[in-house]
Amino acid sequence: MVEDKPCRTCTDFKTWAKLQKKTFENEK
Repeated sequence: MVEDKPCRTCTDFKTWAKLQKKTFENEK
């Protein structure tokens, strides 16, 4: 894991959001 990325949390959130969106789409 690289620590010099300032927006690591941003990336994690985007990945998480994408997963959530996929799950949400599947729930419909």
